[in-house]
Amino acid sequence: MTLRYQPWNNWLLEVAWVANHGSRLYLNARPLNDIRPEVRDLGSQIAQSVPNPFLGIITGGTLSAATITREQLLRPYPHFLGVNSGYSFLGNNIYHALAVKVEKRFSRGFSALVSYTKAKQIDDASAGTVRPGANSSIGIQNWYNLRAERSKSANDIPQRLVLTGLWEVPLGRSGSALVRNTLGGWQLNVITTIENGPPLSISATAAGGANRPNIVPGIEVKLDTPTLERCFILRPFHSLSHIHSGTPRGHCLTSRQTESSIRTCRSSRISRSRRDTGCSSGRSSSISRTHQRLPRLAPLSTAPRSE
Repeated sequence: MTLRYQPWNNWLLEVAWVANHGSRLYLNARPLNDIRPEVRDLGSQIAQSVPNPFLGIITGGTLSAATITREQLLRPYPHFLGVNSGYSFLGNNIYHALAVKVEKRFSRGFSALVSYTKAKQIDDASAGTVRPGANSSIGIQNWYNLRAERSKSANDIPQRLVLTGLWEVPLGRSGSALVRNTLGGWQLNVITTIENGPPLSISATAAGGANRPNIVPGIEVKLDTPTLERCFILRPFHSLSHIHSGTPRGHCLTSRQTESSIRTCRSSRISRSRRDTGCSSGRSSSISRTHQRLPRLAPLSTAPRSE
């Protein structure tokens, strides 16, 4: 849905609401031999060694040893180390955005464009891979509950502001041919992008497949005055000591980045009656700068901190 309003000549205000929902998105192979959630409640007991009932039946590999872990016997197919399905279509995503644009069309030697987007993207899959907590390098904790993997997307950019301006330098419009050819036809283009970076995910390993820490309820993660050295509070997170799944799904933690580009260009004269006002055929130079702020991550403790 888009609303447009022209308050003055050569000015345009545009407000749009954009929404998109995807279901049954393509995912890669799904493991079918994962332990069920109720088995995880046994904690460290499932890592204990027990007599192997397949001894003498399976003659090679890990399952031919005298003992195996209790975890292996509690799998849906205990006589196989791994069972994977073909491709599946279990992914979902949703995107909402408010986009505001103010445009001043080219007149009186300059034009301007200001675009702002406030958006949120949530999913449990990106590029064919389930990626919990906006982290594409770790796998699913619990394939029996994909809803728990739903979080901010790895592509989520909460806010984005783009400032664009073009100014035709008012020099060289008259005078000698040398003055017109040297000072005339120059333009100054400025593009600045200020946006939040992608989500920062926190991972922690534990026996049984967990890949993110637990979060302690009631403790705020964000700092009121974050710095480059310390961007969030570590106290809400602690690692798992038993075979359980971590609680946070992604995070409210994001980086911030700014990118600026300044370009000068000079249009070339095609003939006395026609001049190319673009920059592609003339001389140009540009200066760009990118600044990104990322928090420094510290290792997690194995238990909640007391402070």
